[in-house]
Amino acid sequence: MVEHAYNKTNNDRASRYLKDHGVTAEQVKSWLVDQVDGAHYTFEGEAGKAVMGAMQRFVDNSMLKPNAAERTSWGNDPKYQLIWALKSYLFSFGKVILGGIKREMQMRLAEGDTTLAKLSSVGMMGLLTAAAFMPLAALSLELREIAKAGIAGVLPGVEANARYFRSDRMDMMTYMGELFDRGGLAGPMAIFGMIGKSAEWGESQGLGPIGQTAKALSPIFGPTYGFLVDDIALGLYSGKGWDVVPARIIPGYSLVL
Repeated sequence: MVEHAYNKTNNDRASRYLKDHGVTAEQVKSWLVDQVDGAHYTFEGEAGKAVMGAMQRFVDNSMLKPNAAERTSWGNDPKYQLIWALKSYLFSFGKVILGGIKREMQMRLAEGDTTLAKLSSVGMMGLLTAAAFMPLAALSLELREIAKAGIAGVLPGVEANARYFRSDRMDMMTYMGELFDRGGLAGPMAIFGMIGKSAEWGESQGLGPIGQTAKALSPIFGPTYGFLVDDIALGLYSGKGWDVVPARIIPGYSLVL
């Protein structure tokens, strides 16, 4: 806020950024002048309250806090909470983060003087978004695979081998698509993208059309459905019996089997 209040770089969007958070450059400057110690800020007076409110608004707009307003109407129905499960975070990410990026792009399209300037600004927003989220997705994917291999190495009866490092066998396009998905950039649509994962990994072979359909619905209906239908019902149907159940309920084995 201080940077945009003084705007030494002559950023054309500085005043809009402050306005979006309910504060003006004059209020920020007035608040900063009243500070005696630059390491310990106080927020007294009208200007201080305005700056505090702007910071709180910034934090609220930057955090994922899944709530009733960020779920569909059926997602708020207690009968479907088991189905909804962790999908709240996908919807919250789509509304808060991706929604904010979309609104900023729309504002930049309206502010640009020329078509080239508008497209360049929007393109830069897309590049910055990818540069922020995809490296984190790559790191989390690598740590996930290392963790699974490490857990498999200490569990009796499980071999820590290369099968846990699935990303090492991906070509570049598949890997980038995986990072795009894991980075949350697909938003709520990622739920439907999960449907093809079972067929991609060959997990639905031999189940027949009905079994393949039931397995494909697992990402949509959540972990409870996955355990009861995907693991138990389809396990019995495919001849695996109850062998898959311990792998899902025993701590440690549920992560690697």
